Amino acid sequence: MIEDIMYTFDKNFLRLNNLISLYKTMAAGQGRKPANSLDILRATTVLTHATLEDYLRNLLQWRLPHQDRDKIENIPLVGTSAIGRPSKFNLG
Repeated sequence: MIEDIMYTFDKNFLRLNNLISLYKTMAAGQGRKPANSLDILRATTVLTHATLEDYLRNLLQWRLPHQDRDKIENIPLVGTSAIGRPSKFNLG
């Protein structure tokens, strides 16, 4: 499982590097960058976010089923205390 997760992450990371290299080639020189080269940066940002999200989701799918439900239920939400945690947000 972890091999599949890392394979996908590495493949996406290579894609990100390729997009950045393409941007550097298109945006060579000084001055204002062309709009289409900035679109490559936008796409790179979106792919970076999607890659991180996919990586974290896959890690959770791999590891969470093997964890103790009580420990998972005691993970507080951001901005709430362990006592004030709403019960409708169960992670386990």
